[in-house]
Amino acid sequence: MPGPDPDPVRLKTEQHDLVAGKRLLVASPFIAILAVVVVLAAFCMDILSATRAYVGGESRWTKAQKAAVQHLMLYAHTRNEVELQRFQQAIQVNLGDQRAREQLERPAPNYAVVRAGFIAGGNHPDDIAGMTRLFRWFRNAPFVDRAIGIWATADGLIAQVIVLSIDLEKAVASNVDARQIESYVSRITSLDERLTALEIEFSETLGEASRQTRKLLLAALLLVSIALLGIGGIVSRRVERRNAAYARALQASELRYQLAVAGTNDGLWDWDIVKDELYYAPQFLTLLGWPPGSLPTQIEHFTREFMHPDDRADVDSRMREHIRTDTPFDVEYRVRSGRGHYIWIRARGRAVRDGSGRAVRMAGSITDVTARRQAEAALRESETRFRSLWETTTDAVLIVDHKNIIRWTNPAALLLFGYSNEEMVGQTLALLQPARTQAAHQHGMERYLATGQRRLDWRSVEVAARRQDGVEFPIEISFSEIQIDGQPCFVGFLRDISRRKAAEDALRVANQDLEQRVAARTQELTRANKRLLELDRLKTEFLATMSHELRTPLNAIVGFSWMLREGKSGALSETQQQHVDLIHASGEHLLALINDLLDLSRIETGQMRIEHSSFDFADVVRDVWSNLKPQAERKSLSLGANLDPEQLPMLSDRRRCYQILFNLVGNAVKFTERGAVRIVALRDDRALEVTVADTGIGIDAAQIGQLFQPFRQIDSSLTRSHEGSGLGLYLCRQLVILLGGEITVQSEPGVGSRFTVRLPVRAPAVAL
Repeated sequence: MPGPDPDPVRLKTEQHDLVAGKRLLVASPFIAILAVVVVLAAFCMDILSATRAYVGGESRWTKAQKAAVQHLMLYAHTRNEVELQRFQQAIQVNLGDQRAREQLERPAPNYAVVRAGFIAGGNHPDDIAGMTRLFRWFRNAPFVDRAIGIWATADGLIAQVIVLSIDLEKAVASNVDARQIESYVSRITSLDERLTALEIEFSETLGEASRQTRKLLLAALLLVSIALLGIGGIVSRRVERRNAAYARALQASELRYQLAVAGTNDGLWDWDIVKDELYYAPQFLTLLGWPPGSLPTQIEHFTREFMHPDDRADVDSRMREHIRTDTPFDVEYRVRSGRGHYIWIRARGRAVRDGSGRAVRMAGSITDVTARRQAEAALRESETRFRSLWETTTDAVLIVDHKNIIRWTNPAALLLFGYSNEEMVGQTLALLQPARTQAAHQHGMERYLATGQRRLDWRSVEVAARRQDGVEFPIEISFSEIQIDGQPCFVGFLRDISRRKAAEDALRVANQDLEQRVAARTQELTRANKRLLELDRLKTEFLATMSHELRTPLNAIVGFSWMLREGKSGALSETQQQHVDLIHASGEHLLALINDLLDLSRIETGQMRIEHSSFDFADVVRDVWSNLKPQAERKSLSLGANLDPEQLPMLSDRRRCYQILFNLVGNAVKFTERGAVRIVALRDDRALEVTVADTGIGIDAAQIGQLFQPFRQIDSSLTRSHEGSGLGLYLCRQLVILLGGEITVQSEPGVGSRFTVRLPVRAPAVAL
């Protein structure tokens, strides 16, 4: 189909022009004659205008020469420097014309100098171009040559006048007598008379040249007009005969077109350009899936309603180019089908022209090329992906045919081996192989092509390669077989493993050295470890023994002090009561410390065991709450508990669960000066989660990592303000792990802390 024509006014104008084309073609020779005559007349006017400019220039030249001589004569008689300056100023007109003439005499004149010279000579800037053309074009014409010769002679006399002015200036400066001055005046007068004669001769020559030029141009104009009229008549007769031939050809073309419409399987179309009417053959409608009468008969409507917007400009350009220059019209574009989607069609056509060469109609066919375009798009996408991979991969890639000839390379391969693409492609693979490996490779290739048997793992082969400079280096190749044009070829991915090999060698040497050093060091560490284990065992046994030995008297102290506090041995005075309370509290504190040391010893020696029993963790919470409530009340703290559900059955070690919760709540009470301490216990089918939250001093984030280390307090100030061994949280963490759980902490200085323990409802059967 032809492309879009969005301007109806322009289309109607073109149609009118096509109707009048035959008349315009007949009249075209006479229009050409008129144009030539006009151009020739303009040329004549330009030459005559330039001649007039030279006449005016001669008048200014003469006036300036006479004024200069007059001022020089006055200078000779008055010796007034002002007259000499006026002479020098007046003579510049003659010198400017001289510079222009001398520059125009050269084979390659500097037209800027010519223009500046003529302007200095008083010529109008608009006349300079014509004066230059007249001088250059007609320099060798007899009358122009004679005038320029007179001009050059006059310039020579002007030069003599300037020399006399210089000598006169020196004579005046030397204060010579009047007789010598008169000799200068006499010579100047003689030169002026000669210049006057030349000026008259130059003026007469220009006048004669102007008359001769006018006659010559009028004669040329007449001859050209007569010749062009004769040519125009001949051309007109030929055009009429050609129009008749075109009419006959058009009738024959119409007949062939009708036969083609009836017999082709493509969708045929015909566009009457003059009437702007489109005809669609039945097959055209079938291809597009539209019923008869559904497509518009105007090209503009078809383009706007059915052609894809992105294709309109290209189709329009191609169609106009065909109509203007008769270049083939063959274009592919998308058109909306009756099935609701765009399809690709290939439209081909040819314009039919009248006798004047103007296109009056255009006919052609369409072919559905949707399947081909889709296949081409898929192929382009595949090629783009392959090219991107081929050119951007860091591995060198080669494709070698069954004759060991390198067919393709990628940029990484050229960089690896140091060759250009022209130097590598077309060469045998031996170009890249050391001489000692070439025979083995050739034998292996021949064996594979003959039997199909592989003796190497094609996924990874390490071989030696050779660069352009002759240096050998190790490479790793992964390759596979492909078919190109029915012949077996092999594509290989090559990687330089020089660094890896060097690193492996260095690593092997380092490993050997390290093994020796490790063996020696292992012997030292083994001996040291045996000594440390023995010392640790002795320490643990000592702690266990000492703790046991200390607990016996401490139990007696705590027991007897309790009896004294309770009045079992009689009433005590107030002072005695205070002393006994202090003894009892110190004993309990020391006993707790010894218990912690014993637990630490059991954990480190692996002797800590859990004792499974079924119990309600809610009772553990109540016991801890009851035991620590008096301590919280002494500090005016709110100690609360929230249990969900109220019964929390577990199968675990009740004593250790109590110990964990007691330590956490005890720490919360100890480090909280005001506010509250809350215990929250939640249980699901698999785990129990206990949270102890306080509003105490909080812990800095940088110090949280020290919380669960043995014998570590947060800082020394806490050690001074609050008693403790630094074992409580460490033991809590170890016990939680022992019970199969985990413990976490969240804290903010000045806000408080939250310790969360998550324990399985069924503790593991095996300890640490």
